[in-house]
Amino acid sequence: MTIFARYVLRQLAAPTALALIAFAGAVWLSQSLRFVDLIVNKGLSVGRFLYLTSLLVPSLVLVVLPFAAFVGTLIGYHRLRADSELASFRATGLSDLQIARGAFMLGLIFVGMGYVVALYVMPLAYRHFRDLQFEARQGISTVLLQERVFTELADGLTVYVEQRLDTGDLANVIVHDSRQRGREVTLIADEGRIATIDEGPVMLVKDGSYQERDDEGTLSIVVFDETAVELEAQQTPGSRALKTREMSLGELLDPPPDISDADRRQWIAEAHERLSWPLVSLALPLVAATCVLRYRPVRDSGWRAVSASAVIAIAVVVLSLLSLSFAKADLAVIPVLYLVPLLASLACLWLLAGGRMPTPAARPSS
Repeated sequence: MTIFARYVLRQLAAPTALALIAFAGAVWLSQSLRFVDLIVNKGLSVGRFLYLTSLLVPSLVLVVLPFAAFVGTLIGYHRLRADSELASFRATGLSDLQIARGAFMLGLIFVGMGYVVALYVMPLAYRHFRDLQFEARQGISTVLLQERVFTELADGLTVYVEQRLDTGDLANVIVHDSRQRGREVTLIADEGRIATIDEGPVMLVKDGSYQERDDEGTLSIVVFDETAVELEAQQTPGSRALKTREMSLGELLDPPPDISDADRRQWIAEAHERLSWPLVSLALPLVAATCVLRYRPVRDSGWRAVSASAVIAIAVVVLSLLSLSFAKADLAVIPVLYLVPLLASLACLWLLAGGRMPTPAARPSS
């Protein structure tokens, strides 16, 4: 890499890094708000909550990498243009293609980062995130039953505890269970405690009454000495169904024969999305560089170049997403996933090398 290319790359690096941090932070904040109930209702500590949501960062970074590269490149070249540095570069005999080498190198760096995240970091982090989320939502060991608080342990299961004793037992327990459709059960007991059996955690309660109301409104009451209430679905983190985002590239490309055709198409399309999406990180900075370098109005603040680059970048992203949607229905569309960013990159390189670019018609003088 030449000294000039390194200089331009440094000018692009700072705004790109800021854009990446801003985009990833904003998306992380919006996503982490969905899990605040783990603190409010499940007693999850703030530290564990931050660790849990930090595992979402790789998947978020993968999404925002192309946009950060685009915004950083646009800001960097626009600033060089405003400071008349682009004119100085051209005066020394540098072509647009040479000036755009910084954007090309930035795109290649982001493509490499995208492949590392998509193929290795994201599946591992997201699988660990799902395991911890499962334990936090379903595992009773991570649930803090607060005194004198109605705590929703699962959908349709609410528990109230009057007092937690030093021995770990519970005093004055109320359990409302509506997990089974058409059946609502309210259980009131003097004592209770949490126990773990092979099927999962249960609450053992003593000396209480069992009230059940059916669909017809009939209420039945039973007094008991001791009974047990299941506190979660019969499932463990290791046995839960995996989402495609958690799977490795090899698992996605070689789906098991017993899955449906729709799932098979989704798995293979997901694999090719991981292989094609990082290429967008090369196309978008080249789009920004091309619009700024090739559009040379005599008197213009540069807003037209910014607008044009934004429209083209949005078109590239939309076409990529649409092709992914169609690929999940028909695997024959998969080559389009690669063609969209590659053709956009090649078109930009052609224009930077001297290809003709449409320019606005001159206004007639009055």
